[in-house]
Amino acid sequence: MKRRLVISFLSVTTVVLILLAVPLAYLLQRVANDESTAQLDQQASYLVEQVVRSLDLGLSVRAPALDSLIPPSTSAVIILPDGSEVRIHDSLEGDLLSATASDPSGVRVSLFTSAEPVRDRVNQPLIILGGLGLAGLLTTWLLAQAEARRLGGPLRDLAATAARLGSGDFSVRAPRSGIEELDSLAATLDASAARIDALVRAERSFSSDAGHQLRSALTGLRLRLEELAYTDDPDAALEVQAALEQADRLNATIDALLRLSRTGRAGVATRFDLRSLVVNHVQDVTLALRRDRRRVVINPGPPLSIEGAQGAVGQALDVLLWNATKHGKGTVTIDLGVRGRWAELTVGDEGSLNADDADTLFTSEPRGTHGIGLPLARRIIESESGQLVITSTSPTTFRIRLPLSTEAP
Repeated sequence: MKRRLVISFLSVTTVVLILLAVPLAYLLQRVANDESTAQLDQQASYLVEQVVRSLDLGLSVRAPALDSLIPPSTSAVIILPDGSEVRIHDSLEGDLLSATASDPSGVRVSLFTSAEPVRDRVNQPLIILGGLGLAGLLTTWLLAQAEARRLGGPLRDLAATAARLGSGDFSVRAPRSGIEELDSLAATLDASAARIDALVRAERSFSSDAGHQLRSALTGLRLRLEELAYTDDPDAALEVQAALEQADRLNATIDALLRLSRTGRAGVATRFDLRSLVVNHVQDVTLALRRDRRRVVINPGPPLSIEGAQGAVGQALDVLLWNATKHGKGTVTIDLGVRGRWAELTVGDEGSLNADDADTLFTSEPRGTHGIGLPLARRIIESESGQLVITSTSPTTFRIRLPLSTEAP
């Protein structure tokens, strides 16, 4: 910013100096030429008078007699009435100024002088003008530096305030600089920080209250399931045990979501094997797929050591698996692989999606039938420095990319 401000000041000053200096230099040159030409005209007229007087007296017109009437730096050509020519001083070369005077008797005088003294006379004020222009540019540079320092500090403070606000420090207050426009911007930042702080507090309060209510209901449901676990029917006992495991997982999901809303992370980062995680979570959807005479196929690939929140990745994977179970068709295929420093996990089925629905799958208000699970899954994966995208709409295929751990688990 400082460099741009200095360049702007210097550019404006340079343009102004050029607009003033060029016409002024032309005017000085024109005035000097006019003055010299006027002097030559006077000298030529005087010389004509002297030649005519000599002719009237019957005297011959000779160069030595007229030599003292003109400056040594000026040459003259005199045309007499009889057509003869008299030259005073040698002919000059180069850029010349000239003047001509004549008399009705037929006498004509032409004077010539070098334009070099005129240019020398003009160059001196031009040099002074150039020096003043350089002094003006130097003064402008100093003023621009001072103005840049005066504005640069407050702008850097505002940028730092905005950065802290963006990082989640809503208690920050922008400093005042005494510059009306910047102080107005600082006041706007302060008001924005207060509003965002109030919104975040309200959201966290709601999330905490909702989590508490969900846990209370879940605890009651678990107590009832634990009572049913003592049944004598082994098949029912297995179903109750599976329901208890689902309740535990749901409770962990609630904890992870609350942690995500408070800290931006859905769990504590650890190193784990992605293949083992996939196998464990696939078991939950296998029974649901079997009831619809569908199956799931896993292509495990190489060992994949991931560093992140294992529960968070598992929740995102559950969203994709249940999405394929509920909305997909045919076989659900899970592929694991490595691309560069990324571990890739793809979940696909034999169904298809409408292109319009695909555009809104990861928005908070989807137009299709896929609910809000996919937006939440993407947010969870992104909190783990990963990516969740849809790579194909027919067949439907989603891909999770996670950074590989630099150490083995």
